[in-house]
Amino acid sequence: MNFDNLCKLEYIHSSECLRKLIIDNPGLPIYFVANDEGCLGDGVDTILGNVDCYKTKVFTAHTPWESNCDDYEKFYDDRIEFSEDLEDYLMDNNIDNCSEMSDEDFSKYVDEQIKSLDKYWEEVICIRGF
Repeated sequence: MNFDNLCKLEYIHSSECLRKLIIDNPGLPIYFVANDEGCLGDGVDTILGNVDCYKTKVFTAHTPWESNCDDYEKFYDDRIEFSEDLEDYLMDNNIDNCSEMSDEDFSKYVDEQIKSLDKYWEEVICIRGF
């Protein structure tokens, strides 16, 4: 068997960024996140060659739009994605008669809902593999 054509896997070569984040923010929780695009699935362990680390605010909660499993938590670190999912849920389920609101009233309603959920966003150190 000839292994001459194997490619060396590339990993994060410097932990300086993560080390600095932890030293500068010792009280923050650390979240490890990997999306399913970077994983092989079927119970196979996968080494994620692309890794990034950063400080961000995240929202993790049981959301009514992802309630197909009692212990499922949707991870958000993007407020626009969160807002879009919330808008879809409110409109698709006609919560508080959203489908009858004008675009302007619906936009204001969504803004109010998002503002009421601000307390559920938590600052963390995120290590994301993909």
